[in-house]
Amino acid sequence: MESTRSSSAARQMSGRYQNHVARKRDEAIALKKSITEIREEPGSSNAGKYKGVKSFCGPAGGAAQGTYPVNTLERGKSALKLAHNAPNPEGIKDCVYNKYPQLKRDK
Repeated sequence: MESTRSSSAARQMSGRYQNHVARKRDEAIALKKSITEIREEPGSSNAGKYKGVKSFCGPAGGAAQGTYPVNTLERGKSALKLAHNAPNPEGIKDCVYNKYPQLKRDK
């Protein structure tokens, strides 16, 4: 009897997992825009071009995920220079200053 329970539980879990995966895939397809559509949004022209980079400030400024990389100090400086292109430049600046406080100018 014990083996019947464990095998039915395993089947039930795998079915739930498969349904979960299918639902997530369907949601991703429904919400996903093409990279061309994403790159047409303000401040998002370089979306998807930074492979291997994990630190971005684009979403903080209203731009697409994968924009305004800040994995190095030089890229942080560049993000500050290009922040005016984002929908919310102050969000980009705040994000960069949080990561690299030495870039913040004293007022």
